[in-house]
Amino acid sequence: MITSFEKQEKVLILSEQQQGQNSQKEDLSRLDQSVKSNELNNSENQYRIIENEGSIERIHIGKEYSIQNNNNSNKFFIEYSYNEDQNTKSKETMEDMGKSIENFNENEKNTLFLLFDGHNGDSVSKYCRDNFDRIFKKFLSDKTLSVKRAITKSFLELDNELKEKSFNHIGSTGTIVYLTEENNKKIIYCGNVGDSRCTLFNKRIERLTVDHRVDDLREKERIINAGGFLMNDRVNGQLMLTRVFGDFDFKNFGVKCDPSVTRKIFDDKIDNQFMLISSDGIWDMFEEADIKEFILETIEKNKDTGESVTKIICQNLIEESIKVGGWDNMSIFAIKLS
Repeated sequence: MITSFEKQEKVLILSEQQQGQNSQKEDLSRLDQSVKSNELNNSENQYRIIENEGSIERIHIGKEYSIQNNNNSNKFFIEYSYNEDQNTKSKETMEDMGKSIENFNENEKNTLFLLFDGHNGDSVSKYCRDNFDRIFKKFLSDKTLSVKRAITKSFLELDNELKEKSFNHIGSTGTIVYLTEENNKKIIYCGNVGDSRCTLFNKRIERLTVDHRVDDLREKERIINAGGFLMNDRVNGQLMLTRVFGDFDFKNFGVKCDPSVTRKIFDDKIDNQFMLISSDGIWDMFEEADIKEFILETIEKNKDTGESVTKIICQNLIEESIKVGGWDNMSIFAIKLS
């Protein structure tokens, strides 16, 4: 049971041992939308729900969680789950950062998903996770901007804030998905830099992001024209990605933070539509056609079990990725849309 507190902000910390119990903790500290975690225990499944007084937004941050629609017709999704794994056998730190916000921008029809895959440290990916939604709200309030333009400006302003913090050698990918409604139509917006990917699975396989790597000829040409060089498939022999947050030592050599942005009208009359948002730790291990087959098999095996299909998809994809040799941090959102 979640008790209502008469405070400016509530932070409910739930662990695997606490779920289903009445034990609750409250952390009232707040700094620039970042939540101080002094009260977090050492459970493997740290999970926070953040709610601000007077707001209907529900912010979810954690290692593993699942959210159900509960037959709310205003919601875009049926259910979704998030899971992540540091992959401790090969990675000393966890640099992937995920976050989801229901009722985003005080509208029940809006849901925002954020996924950032950091490198050379977690400072940039954490800052992006904790601050993107603040900036995005600002640009959405400007009615002279299209949503696509608001996404682009949000990426660039967030990167400018990072520049002031001198993150010259630390960077992050970024993939955001914004589910909303326009003129009674369900719309998917997706923006990304780097190679964390978002793919829609239905009768087809539709990738909504662009992998910004040096093997893209247009990206490669921009790097070379800006005075950079490629060695070992990396910018200046070091950076594999051509668009990132941070990494300011490379921004004078054609690397930038201008996102690829997609707008898609969603057809909810098609059954069994799933969307996956994941870091490259997953996508580097499996082809999208294999993942689609796995999703269909999971639906069939669990259609009468009452289990969360999205939770099983997340868990199994991470486990299988590690089993076949995946060495990177792994994080994934699985979203059932119809």
